[in-house]
Amino acid sequence: MAMLIASLLLALERTRGELAVFVITPWGFNIMLGAVFGMAIFLLGFIIGQNRVMIAMMGEKILSSPNLDENSAEFKEFKRLRRRLFLLTVPENIFTIIVLAAMINARYLPG
Repeated sequence: MAMLIASLLLALERTRGELAVFVITPWGFNIMLGAVFGMAIFLLGFIIGQNRVMIAMMGEKILSSPNLDENSAEFKEFKRLRRRLFLLTVPENIFTIIVLAAMINARYLPG
């Protein structure tokens, strides 16, 4: 990730003048906006993916417990993890709607 950002910054530094002209055109602005959306999707997916893996590992540890019943602290923790996993879908869906709206606005949807 750091290498990706460093190469992007290096490319921006080299072509600062070209970008100034590029961004003021409608096509260039849309390309830059798409790049920002792409990076945001990448970062959001990375963060949510890490959280999902962490929750899965914690859930596996809880479910492998030999004395698991509905009144145990482990079971209550498992229910909390399930709720947290469910809540992770909210930012994914909101961002998906934003990206779809941008694609519809740009008339880019395949069809």
